[in-house]
Amino acid sequence: MASASSRLSILADGRLLTSHVSLTAIVALLFSISLFGTNLPGSRVAISSGIVLASLLPFVWANAVLAQRFDTTRITRADFAALCFLAYGLSFALLSLLQVLPDDPERPFRQDYWFRHCYHLFLLGPTMAGAAMLSHNTIVRIVRMGARWGLVSYAFIGVADVWTALHYGDPQGLLNEGYLAFLDPSTTTFLCSASYFLYAAAARRLVLPIVVAVTYFVVSTVLDAGMMYNTLTGKYVLLVQLAFTLSIGRSPALALAAGIVATLLVSSLLVAGVVYPGLSRGDLNTAWRFVVWRENLSTMMQTGGVGVGFGTPYYRASANNMISAFRLVSSNEFSHFRYTSAIDVLYVRAQHSTIVNTFYRMGLAGGLLLLWMYIEPVRLAFLRLWRSDLEMRRIVAAAGVIFLIEAIQTALHVGLESPRYFLFFCLSWGFLRAATDRLRAEPLR
Repeated sequence: MASASSRLSILADGRLLTSHVSLTAIVALLFSISLFGTNLPGSRVAISSGIVLASLLPFVWANAVLAQRFDTTRITRADFAALCFLAYGLSFALLSLLQVLPDDPERPFRQDYWFRHCYHLFLLGPTMAGAAMLSHNTIVRIVRMGARWGLVSYAFIGVADVWTALHYGDPQGLLNEGYLAFLDPSTTTFLCSASYFLYAAAARRLVLPIVVAVTYFVVSTVLDAGMMYNTLTGKYVLLVQLAFTLSIGRSPALALAAGIVATLLVSSLLVAGVVYPGLSRGDLNTAWRFVVWRENLSTMMQTGGVGVGFGTPYYRASANNMISAFRLVSSNEFSHFRYTSAIDVLYVRAQHSTIVNTFYRMGLAGGLLLLWMYIEPVRLAFLRLWRSDLEMRRIVAAAGVIFLIEAIQTALHVGLESPRYFLFFCLSWGFLRAATDRLRAEPLR
């Protein structure tokens, strides 16, 4: 008969294996959605999405069983904030499907686009839980790998970013990106930030990472090549990198506070751009976002703060909408979406901000709950950065700024509604959740 210690060992190994398999399954399923689901007609999208959810359930169940028997961590306020957002979001999605919300002739409800607009709410809970459990089981190896290879990885990505942009990028394209042959800006930003901050959190000599980051930025800017630093998000990341690295040697709490201040600064610029239209003149890539965000938030307020629901277009179905549907349908850039009519563009071409989209579709309550889900894990991490374990405190500070960067990514792009941004957000949330819990429970060994 097996002893108690051997049974615990079996449970630990089973939980680790299940977490790895779960995350692998989630990555594969999200990749399938991004590759096939968005180009299928409405009815087939619903069927394929149902298969995705059904395939995910066994892995979620297995993780839940093993976690219940082996894990002793408690529910935190960060978990509660996420659960509140999910509960409200799923309820609101159901109300949209039942067409309980008031109908607007300029924003007609389309059932075939309903799940496309809210599928991330069905995947968010299990993916965040799976990412947290995976990080909890592998955090020691992640930290050691970042400390040893983080800067090398960051420098390699930088060289590949600029080199592929110069040799394979489209000179007529935005920023002359090379896309690293297969990656995109969201992937590059996540890999760069994770590699850099995990290294900086463990490094004793902090001059070297600063030199590498500044060199990457200068070369990319002078050559006007690469996707990392030639955008507003990239400049924000550089600001956080410098602030974090210059502060981490003094205090992990100061380093996380510097990242929070940089995030608040960028957030205030975004709010100012929405409120004051003249601030974005000359930058079309930014200006169109502010125009659409302003229109979306105005529409939300016209609903009494309730929101327009899911399955409705992103823009008004009239001649006054921001984007000309007929022009987009006839252009080569959007031909791969296979629109069946001009109006379909308005249901697909998102406004490039998860935060604005949540306020627009789920109203004031949904938007504020989303912001609470963003703020609470960072607040909890900051409050725990006064413990005695210095090494783990530095890791928690690094995890906090990585999460902040992904939060800003979702504010400026099609975030949680896009499989890649969705996955990186969940991974960063899960890592911060696991690191904060590890700081409470025990030192890093």
